[in-house]
Amino acid sequence: RTPLEWFAGGAGLSFAVAWIAADMLELHHDLYLLVYFTVVGTFLASFLAHTWTEVRNMLATNLWWSIGVGAVVGLALMQNVMREEPTTRPSGAFHVFEIAWRGIAYGALDALLLFVFPAAVAYLLMNGNRHGFKHKLSFVSLTVGLSLVISAVYHLGYEQFRGGDLIKPEIGAAFGNVAAVFTGNPVGAILAHAAFHVTSNVHTYRSGTFLP
Repeated sequence: RTPLEWFAGGAGLSFAVAWIAADMLELHHDLYLLVYFTVVGTFLASFLAHTWTEVRNMLATNLWWSIGVGAVVGLALMQNVMREEPTTRPSGAFHVFEIAWRGIAYGALDALLLFVFPAAVAYLLMNGNRHGFKHKLSFVSLTVGLSLVISAVYHLGYEQFRGGDLIKPEIGAAFGNVAAVFTGNPVGAILAHAAFHVTSNVHTYRSGTFLP
């Protein structure tokens, strides 16, 4: 498949999972995430299996710088969540499970779909050529553009984002791409997004904006 075919498939699949499992079937959020992890995780694993030789250099470039930027962005996102009114949350072992399942695991897979995957597609479209200012700028433009597109398509699968509230995940997508913009490596977004979702589970567990 061409990079754009992979991208279209990932965007369409992520929308379908959210629309069918969360909107139409109204599954409990933990059961929904099991479906999401299985379907989207399998797709991303297949994509990496088919493209690893081409994209591994991108994922290794400036890796620690990317993680460092991701940590800074993660702190900013955590502070943003903490400004919201707190909601009730479960306690005990179930809350620990939710932090791991709905926070770390969901945040990490979401980041792979919304930030790492678009950056890999952009890298493939450029045949791995990011030499010189012009090519670096092209990579950044493609990465951010593709990320905003797949983020919008995916979140439209959730009823609460069909309207003006779609701007909120789009702003989040812009923050999620900071690591890729400054280092050329999107891996830092995994740390940032996981931190965001962990904080959401701790502070705004019943939020309809920060969590599905």
